[in-house]
Amino acid sequence: ILHQDISTNNIMWRRTVSSHPRGVLNDSDLSSFREDTGTSSVQCTGTLPYMAYEFFDDDENGHPRKHLYRHDLESIFYVILLLCC
Repeated sequence: ILHQDISTNNIMWRRTVSSHPRGVLNDSDLSSFREDTGTSSVQCTGTLPYMAYEFFDDDENGHPRKHLYRHDLESIFYVILLLCC
């Protein structure tokens, strides 16, 4: 499953008395299965500061880029970068 909108607003942490912190990724209204063909939207969607750099430009045919797992990984990198600064 590709989330397609990973940001600090979509990550929640919970700590119980008897366990370590646990995280959950919420707001999955833009998510899709990896096997889906094409894009789910004509417009680029997501939270701007955490979007993969590749989405700021269309592909060589002028079409929106297909969301790949590496784009979610890039968004996670930006979240971690922000938390470390």
